[in-house]
Amino acid sequence: MDTMNASITRTDIASTNTGEPPGRPEHASRHRGDGESSTRRAMNRYQEQFRNFMDARGFHVTRKRMSIAALLFAMPGHHTVDELHDAVRKFRLDIGQATLYRTLKLLVEAGLVLELRLGDRASRFEAVIPQKSHDHLICQRCGAIMEIPRRVFEKLQTPLIRRRGFVLAARSQCLYGLCQDCREREPQGRAPR
Repeated sequence: MDTMNASITRTDIASTNTGEPPGRPEHASRHRGDGESSTRRAMNRYQEQFRNFMDARGFHVTRKRMSIAALLFAMPGHHTVDELHDAVRKFRLDIGQATLYRTLKLLVEAGLVLELRLGDRASRFEAVIPQKSHDHLICQRCGAIMEIPRRVFEKLQTPLIRRRGFVLAARSQCLYGLCQDCREREPQGRAPR
């Protein structure tokens, strides 16, 4: 949880509203030269996509929901609900766990957050950031998550998808097995569960 994007501040997260994205006064220029960091611009786009998703479905766009979206964007990595709730408390945001769960579900539906299900372990959530797309190798024993650049799998999948005439709308690649550490601790001859 300590790995927060340094260019996103508590004010950016806590002051998120239902109108302008955080960190941008209403009168600010929308041009790249306005001094706004590329991370903040990306967060603004991320929140705008969530706002559009909510509007299209007739859901209320609330400060709490937008703060959760900003928080997830600012926390690189894979986080449990408990870790996210700890971050909410750290930032002194008045957001309950039920609101956090419901908002995570909406962010997953919007395609802005990936839920990684780890068998009997707690699910982990990660903001989907197109410029940093990757797939996951997940250890079924210890829950370790390793990221693999998406281009590795796309080279293999793209020709197959084209040959079948399939139009891809979204993708999530999670491969399950045993990591090297767990395999080395495994008695010889036993397959992963």
